[in-house]
Amino acid sequence: MEYCSGGELKDHVEAKNGLDELECRDLIGQVISGIRQCHDKGIVHRDLKLENIIFKTRAKTVAKICDFGIAGVKK
Repeated sequence: MEYCSGGELKDHVEAKNGLDELECRDLIGQVISGIRQCHDKGIVHRDLKLENIIFKTRAKTVAKICDFGIAGVKK
């Protein structure tokens, strides 16, 4: 398991009262890439929300998808 010290995306969005377009574009691109990798491996997250996207470091530039507790496998 990887340690991510940057906190949740939800807290980041609330602290900044929203995100500017460039930051949002970069984060959404990372999330889409992560979901694409999961789907390519047959994994469905089923609970994607701001609280389940965390940052690797306090710099908040690398997003990670977490909490696969109710994830499923496509057959």
